[in-house]
Amino acid sequence: MAKSKNYGLISIVALFLVVVLYAFQSGLIQLPSTTPPAASNSSFGVQTQFSGCVVFNGLPDRACSPGAINASCTVKDICTPGYTKTVRNVSQSVWNKVFEEYGVTEHSGETFEVDHIVSLQLCGSNDISNLYAEPVDPRPCPQGFVRCGFKEKDKVENWLNDQVCNGLMTLTDAQHQIAENWTAVYQRMQQSN
Repeated sequence: MAKSKNYGLISIVALFLVVVLYAFQSGLIQLPSTTPPAASNSSFGVQTQFSGCVVFNGLPDRACSPGAINASCTVKDICTPGYTKTVRNVSQSVWNKVFEEYGVTEHSGETFEVDHIVSLQLCGSNDISNLYAEPVDPRPCPQGFVRCGFKEKDKVENWLNDQVCNGLMTLTDAQHQIAENWTAVYQRMQQSN
């Protein structure tokens, strides 16, 4: 009798362990992170690739440049004239690293710029995960686009900042729109004109 009780208990424990292991493996249960979040940097993802990065349809390579925001920045900050000059702080070594990650060996202000995915005027971060080598005229561009380079993205950044500062859009919505697909925003802007 004692042996059958032991087998029953062992079976229950084994079944419990199988269920718990399945839950962890499938992501139903997750352990809390032991890494504290950065105080001033919130991310749209984690940079998982550090070379061979490619701009496609005017958009950054998400594995290389997922985007990040400065969590201490506010709407009041970005709506204050001159704000971006006070926070623009990307060193030459970081610029060089971004160009290296994207395989850009020759560049000038006329051909490429290191750009913020979430722009500084939308509380973007200067972290390398929020930077990419943006060409002036990348190919291919989305269907219907004549150009989809940094000059067009600058128009999107300005328009989204205006939307936020005029209370027509939340800062969070603007950040997500530019981080996920700035060319879709540009297309909507063109269609509404």
